[in-house]
Amino acid sequence: MYKLFLCMLCSASAFAQVFSESARTEFFGGIGFRIFYGQTHKTQLFVNGDKRDDPEAPEVFVRAVPAALVYGVSPGLSLIGVFPTLRRTVERGVIDARLSDTDVGIGDITLFAKYRLFKKTAFLHLRQLSLQAGVKLPTGADDLRDALGILLPAPLQLGSGSVDYRFALTFTEARNRLQFFGDAGYTLKTSANNFEFGDVFNYDATVRYRIFPAKYGNDFPTHDLFLFMEINGITVQKAKSFGIKLNNSGGNQVFIAPGFQFLLLNNLVVEAGLQLPVFQDLNGVQLGTDFAFRSGLRWILLP
Repeated sequence: MYKLFLCMLCSASAFAQVFSESARTEFFGGIGFRIFYGQTHKTQLFVNGDKRDDPEAPEVFVRAVPAALVYGVSPGLSLIGVFPTLRRTVERGVIDARLSDTDVGIGDITLFAKYRLFKKTAFLHLRQLSLQAGVKLPTGADDLRDALGILLPAPLQLGSGSVDYRFALTFTEARNRLQFFGDAGYTLKTSANNFEFGDVFNYDATVRYRIFPAKYGNDFPTHDLFLFMEINGITVQKAKSFGIKLNNSGGNQVFIAPGFQFLLLNNLVVEAGLQLPVFQDLNGVQLGTDFAFRSGLRWILLP
């Protein structure tokens, strides 16, 4: 029974998805560390929600390595910091040629707390509801210029220059091999450099299934293997420049994201996911998302 309980704890340590949120809070005094490699390609031009071919349209490629540090203040309260490093490349057509600009640096840091509102446990059954609140700090560069010395538009900077606030409600339910996750969040944007990104509403739903082991026995660690499917939705309001709404901004996107999580050790998780667009209704003229890939490690230390 003791080994079975430990197996359940290790499985619980993987209770966050790759692209969405989880209601799981860390153990009292525990420290969690997550590091990801992420890659996003935006090469599809959309005009009022319809794809268009334009050889001179810009293309954006982002590589990110966010590191997150989690500390369990109490069994129901976690403090989290996310520290991203970004590499952003912008390519655009200019008179039968393509220019490329690449910037590398630290992005905006996010600090937030996760507080558990509700928890119910039974044999091979867990249900949790948590509230997250956080702030994004303007630590990334927001004054970068291209090779011609022209100031890059705000969406292409490594940082926004603004202090933003985020709130999210997260839900987790695990029933033996099958687990469900859901979240809904809102990000309140503020202005900087006479520019204000649109507020963001996001929502996610995930189903995860333990492929191995089918049943927990006396072996420990069990090297659990999970497969999951996420649905990620995002609604962005129009941005503002000098207080005027920009027509070529904002819209709705929905993605699916299959992936896996594998317990390499009892406190070390390897994970990866591929996010693919299934619906992109973008206002005006904008670049859509081709795909987003993310892989990483999650390491948890308990006192």
